Amino acid sequence: MDRALQLLKELIGVDSINPSLVPGAAGEAAVARTIAEAMRGMGLKVETQDAAPGRPNVVGTLEGRVRGRSLMFCGHIDTVGVSAMKAPFDPVERNGKIYGRGSQDMKSGVAAMIDAARVISESGGLAAGKLVIACVVDEEHASIGADALVTRWRADAAVVTEPTDLQVAIAHKGFEWVEIETEGRAAHGSRPRDGRDAIRLMGRVLNGLDVAEGKTKTLAQLLAKLGFGNKALVIDGDALNVSFANASGNLRGINLMPAIGANVYDILNHDTLVLTRAAVEKLEARFNG
Repeated sequence: MDRALQLLKELIGVDSINPSLVPGAAGEAAVARTIAEAMRGMGLKVETQDAAPGRPNVVGTLEGRVRGRSLMFCGHIDTVGVSAMKAPFDPVERNGKIYGRGSQDMKSGVAAMIDAARVISESGGLAAGKLVIACVVDEEHASIGADALVTRWRADAAVVTEPTDLQVAIAHKGFEWVEIETEGRAAHGSRPRDGRDAIRLMGRVLNGLDVAEGKTKTLAQLLAKLGFGNKALVIDGDALNVSFANASGNLRGINLMPAIGANVYDILNHDTLVLTRAAVEKLEARFNG
């Protein structure tokens, strides 16, 4: 069997669900040990670094015969949960693909970068420079592994081996958490005209998102469609993706018009976007007006 595929199946077989996403989950310690053993067997210098107790990054280094520029391959070793999966840690090869939790995101990339180092090592090593294989924890939650990594390791260039349909991606699409709160005025349910329903105000926002999603490229355009002026610095990408996270208002059964409505959105923008304070102030003024 191809050595990279063999390693991939070994990695899939190790539970490394992120405990920050699933309380009580295994975490990355076991898969880190598997990776460290594999890289040591290839002749790499291997170091571990705890990003948190029991959550180690694993970094392998292949030194060239003389000094030179360095390249880092980087990938994460944690996965999301396995809800509704029947056999998540039993890799299955079918029709040229391998199935199992983490097979794509991203134990395949981790196996590929480790095996690339093996091929170089077994082919005489590097003539010059240094190859760094960085396997980090917690990408699926807060990226504490990457934060820890950069405190000790540097490279002249890096390749993150996340799946990109075999197309080289040279930039991160970026994301932002946006919390929108509508402020109304509380009133007794028998006297609705004395109040201002915050949930109904939020309805304007939700309706605007329904209309704009998939058609609006930037948050600035979205705000414009909702009727809010802004001075955002925007670089257009593809369509804006918006995921509705949660909403809150008064508890059901209380005979009181809601005075506060709040939504939290996970907005993935396909390029970098900076929303200036001026834009936020205008948005607040629009709702408060």
